[in-house]
Amino acid sequence: MPRSLDDRLDQPVAQPRLVIDPAVWRQLIAWARVTDSEVSGMGLLATEEDDDLRLTRVFLLPQLGNAVATQLDPGAMADLVGRLLDEDLDPAALRVWWHSHGREAPFWSGQDEHTIDGFAPAPMVSLVVDHRQRRLARLDRYVPVRDDPWLAVDGADPIADFSEAELEAARAEVRAVVGSLAVEPRMRPGMGHGD
Repeated sequence: MPRSLDDRLDQPVAQPRLVIDPAVWRQLIAWARVTDSEVSGMGLLATEEDDDLRLTRVFLLPQLGNAVATQLDPGAMADLVGRLLDEDLDPAALRVWWHSHGREAPFWSGQDEHTIDGFAPAPMVSLVVDHRQRRLARLDRYVPVRDDPWLAVDGADPIADFSEAELEAARAEVRAVVGSLAVEPRMRPGMGHGD
């Protein structure tokens, strides 16, 4: 009998994998490619017979963003939970936070770490992608401290055949939900708050 999603997130196998459905990967990369701002959203996880975690659906939500940060609208998160209930989907499967890095390679920034910590104590998968289709994924669990979070990623094969119509649709979706987030000055080593 397959283990439940909560069981798999609470007690993952030694080397868990995130498997991304091809249509989901295509949508994520389209949203990432059409803007230099970071964009983010949430995703649904399902379980596989072999203990893999499958990203089955992604949502682009209203948010503010700039070249180095994104902030989801809390009201939009609540609306998404209501929408899932209306579709008879379990909101507990909403266990993926995804985002893009505008033109930077995927890495876990301080802002990313802060966002990920905001989901505690629920186990969450985080995924970051870039315009070049590079990606990083991690599973954060808090039992009682964070485990090694890295995940192998499958199903994120390179996509070279976007049509202009597909990209224009992605542009329209991003424009509809992503507002501008003010850019805060970056702290440099040796800079104090008064510098």
